Amino acid sequence: MDGEETIRLAMRTLWGWIERYGLPKALYVDHKNVYLTAREPTREEELRGEQPRTHFGRACQKLGIAIIGAHSPQAKGRVERSNGVHQDRLVKEFQLAGIRDLTAANDFLIDTYLNSHNKRFAVPAKSPVDFHRPVPPGLDLRTVFCIEHPRQVNNDWTVRCDNRYFQILKKNVGLPRPGDPLTVSQWLDGSIHLLYKGRPLKYKELPERPRLCRGAVVPKLPRKKYIPRPDHP
Repeated sequence: MDGEETIRLAMRTLWGWIERYGLPKALYVDHKNVYLTAREPTREEELRGEQPRTHFGRACQKLGIAIIGAHSPQAKGRVERSNGVHQDRLVKEFQLAGIRDLTAANDFLIDTYLNSHNKRFAVPAKSPVDFHRPVPPGLDLRTVFCIEHPRQVNNDWTVRCDNRYFQILKKNVGLPRPGDPLTVSQWLDGSIHLLYKGRPLKYKELPERPRLCRGAVVPKLPRKKYIPRPDHP
């Protein structure tokens, strides 16, 4: 349990499931914006022929996990009825066990409540076939379950993300040019990784926004030709 249903919590939950059971073939989810998005595709997504995805959806795409949105009231009703059972029974179980904090509640939920609940109410599946797949060898799940932000290299070889500034170091092999796109990847452990053409860059975080020194020459980059969207009036 956690304070709310966030992207990071959803990623940690799926990560734990994969470590225990393997990669599922598909996930059946509701239309919460953690899992699905109704936004319009960006120009880059249109050019690549991609559908808009959330950070969670992008992680599932990397793992080959399909996301199926629940549309029928019957499917949503089954989930809500199950939640209603837990909201009634679990609160009373907490009171009987003297649970008063979140850590103790999580331990009780995993070690005691779920095992007892599943033993009493679980129904055997119609088919014993397991569709879970093993994790590909060498795949680091930290690079999958992360928050990725597309950015561009500034003229001074810095990158800005969430009001933080990162200086790309000159000792990188294949240094990107100003204006080149890269990805700022935030792992769930809080670490930051700059990726250029799929490979990590060495950098240092700056304590404040870099200032332009007097006499510094800022290289002029060729302006890209503006191409309006096909539906532009």
